[in-house]
Amino acid sequence: MFRIKDWALHYENSESRKVKGARWLPMPNKHDGKGFRRMSRHDRKVEIFCAWTLILQVASKCPVRGDLADENGPLTPLDLEDSTGFPEEIFRLAFEVLTEARIGWIEVMPWPIPESQQIPAIHPDEKAISPDVSGWTAGIPGRAGKEGIEGREGIERRREDPPPSPRAAIPPHDPVVTAILAAYPKTREREGGRREAVHVGEGDRGKIADFLNEHPDYPLLIAVKQYAKATARPKNLREWLQNPTAREIVLKAAEDAKERDSPPAAAPGPIGPTDADRQAARAIVQQLGGAPETRRVQNVGT
Repeated sequence: MFRIKDWALHYENSESRKVKGARWLPMPNKHDGKGFRRMSRHDRKVEIFCAWTLILQVASKCPVRGDLADENGPLTPLDLEDSTGFPEEIFRLAFEVLTEARIGWIEVMPWPIPESQQIPAIHPDEKAISPDVSGWTAGIPGRAGKEGIEGREGIERRREDPPPSPRAAIPPHDPVVTAILAAYPKTREREGGRREAVHVGEGDRGKIADFLNEHPDYPLLIAVKQYAKATARPKNLREWLQNPTAREIVLKAAEDAKERDSPPAAAPGPIGPTDADRQAARAIVQQLGGAPETRRVQNVGT
């Protein structure tokens, strides 16, 4: 029988161990290891690596992940052809090359497997995620007897406290992005009193959305409005986004103005793009004469 060497170490993670009927597998993307480099020098490397990828996918669905065997016994190259639709020959070649000691991605095991060499099956139930005295957790070498995040106490805590749901990504045509484009200054003063266009327009939507997603708590719309009021010579939008010092100066000025002009609130609210921000953004876009999803800000200086 063929076994993927160190399956538990390389092809499982905390998410895959929770799933019994796997539909995906985590796969390393390292291309500089000795085994990979040796395999890549083979004349038929494309066929070998294609077969290897298919072998991993099949192994992830076997009763014991990593062991190429099902209820009827070890899987053969012909079985793999029937399972994947790819020719038997490439699986024979892959088994021949990848079991060589100089690569060693696949091991040849006796069948039936001796009890001492059996790997516990992975199941998404209470027993599967609780380390036992042998040091195995869901078929993964564990650290029995540990406290905290690596031991029983840490696992119980993870069950009770699931991680918070991530925020939804802000798309380039989000109303907040449209409002930021509309509020950003479009011209700047030059020597002699003449004015020139600032580089800001539709092509900057992606950069604004990327910034908002990377800095979800940063009040960019507030900073842009303050910047438009405070400077006669604004930078191009992309340059300003990449200048944290300039952004923080105008943000501090906006906060100071808010404290002077507004009565103290009962409790501070969120500073990111909240529902109130989105309502304000929609109002700005409607005043400009377009719907939030389709409104285009005219390119200036691009």
